[in-house]
Amino acid sequence: MEQILVVADDREILLGVQQLLTQAGYNVTAVETGNKALLSLSSPPQLIILDLMLPDMEGLELCCRIRQLQTYIPIMMLTARDKLNDKVLGLEIDADEYVIKPFEPRELLSRVRAMLRFAEQRQLTHKPDATEQPLVFGPLKV
Repeated sequence: MEQILVVADDREILLGVQQLLTQAGYNVTAVETGNKALLSLSSPPQLIILDLMLPDMEGLELCCRIRQLQTYIPIMMLTARDKLNDKVLGLEIDADEYVIKPFEPRELLSRVRAMLRFAEQRQLTHKPDATEQPLVFGPLKV
C-alpha cells in the first residue's frame, strides 16, 4: 500500500485530504508543520502533498529541503496561491505538480494516481547498475 504524506496547516483541508486518500486505499500520514514533515521522512513516502503556507516554514523551503535528500519523492503542491508567479516558482523549485484550492476530490485523486504511476515508472527505468562505472570528462563526473 502506497504511503502518502500530507502537509497542511489548515486542519479541515488536512483531515479532508487524509480521509479522501484513506478511502481510496492509501496509507496516509497527516502533519501540520514542516518540521513534523521532515521528521516523518525517516521512512520516505511514495508521495508528498504539500501546502505552501505552513506555520513554521514556507512550503517552498520545505520542498527545497526534501529535494536535498538522496531519495526522490514526488511532491504535489496543494495551495490557495493561484497567481502565475506562484505556480511557476513552485514548479521551478522542483515540485512535480501544482494544484490550486479549492479542488475537486476526483481530480485530486486522479492526479495522485498519475503521480504514483509516474514515480513507479521512474524507479523502474532509473535503477543504477552497481557494476556501471561513472563517465569522466576532465573534472566532470557523470
